[in-house]
Amino acid sequence: IDLCIYSLHLKDLLHLDTALRQEKHMMFIQIFKMCLLDLLPKKKSDDELYQKILSKQENDLEDLEKGLQVKLSNTEMSGAGDSEYISLADVEKKEREYSEQLIDNMEAFWKQMANIQHFLVDQFKCSSSKARQLVMTLTERMIAAEGLLCDSQELQALDALERTMGRAHMAKVIEFLKLQVQEETRCRLAAISRGLELLAGEGKLSGRQKEELLTQQHRAFWQ
Repeated sequence: IDLCIYSLHLKDLLHLDTALRQEKHMMFIQIFKMCLLDLLPKKKSDDELYQKILSKQENDLEDLEKGLQVKLSNTEMSGAGDSEYISLADVEKKEREYSEQLIDNMEAFWKQMANIQHFLVDQFKCSSSKARQLVMTLTERMIAAEGLLCDSQELQALDALERTMGRAHMAKVIEFLKLQVQEETRCRLAAISRGLELLAGEGKLSGRQKEELLTQQHRAFWQ
């Protein structure tokens, strides 16, 4: 039971990571758009150019996320195995692989952002100084945005921990109730068995009737 709860908690954290990463990508596009407007004043004739620049970054982010999800899915499938059982070592091995893939993804994101300068200079003939200034501003704002996301992550991780503690408490309550029901069932069956023996001893039930009734009671209680 503890291992199941532990595994659920890790899945909660993985879902949280996915949600925050999507939020970061959305913030990145918005911040990048503002940086473009600040440093490269827009003209009506530039609409198509701006859209191409933004679309390139959006497509790169989508490809980055798709690649990560494929890797995470492969790790999940490889950890499933043929057995219906899973050990703590299996869970820890899978989590290490998840962590490595998430770190690789973060590094790829920052590399993508660093490549924006070359992209603007090579593809859109932006001056090197303007492109460098844009990337510096973008990096500063993204660092601030990631700080906000980290604060959010801490709060949501605490919420996940509270849910996990609630699951653990509920599991213990259910296990206690299960044992209590089993004990009550044993006591009731013992009392009924004793009553049937007394009736058989008094000649009010035959041995066969007693056994049939006792079998019926056993089946009813344990079902």
